[in-house]
Amino acid sequence: MRIKRILAIFLLMVTIMSMPAFAMELPGFLGQTPNRKELSLVRKYPKEAAKVYKCSQEAIAMTILFYGESGQDDNSDAFRHCLWNALMRKEVGKSAAKRWANAHEYGKMGKATRMDKHNNKVGRKIKTKGSHLVIAYRVRKAVKSGKCKRLNSKRKLVKTNGDGLVI
Repeated sequence: MRIKRILAIFLLMVTIMSMPAFAMELPGFLGQTPNRKELSLVRKYPKEAAKVYKCSQEAIAMTILFYGESGQDDNSDAFRHCLWNALMRKEVGKSAAKRWANAHEYGKMGKATRMDKHNNKVGRKIKTKGSHLVIAYRVRKAVKSGKCKRLNSKRKLVKTNGDGLVI
């Protein structure tokens, strides 16, 4: 019964957001299928989940706008995680944003996870006054100036830079 309710909430979010391409599958946060911690939060905070999901979709869309792609372990990945957390902070508050970001990283290990957690934390520190686009430009500045982390070609955790930016 709970799984059906969760699925209904996700499908409702998709319908509301007019994204019919996702209607046939369970949408996830930052493009990933929700893990058990995220599903637990969806059950506990369904209205908040809708906002968090919308923030994740906006973060992906803006990453593609700023970088031309939504990559993995690179500057665009750092931007996406940082922006998602900044947008969540604006929409649901700092503590809720941290709760959702931690749930998203649940059970993951390694350098890529350390990178994501660092970038999530940076995002929650971004000033959230203004529009989502203004916030995205603040995140862009943080990524370009090296406040975030990425993995280089040797899989070493390093500071982000301006590489890959389209705008």
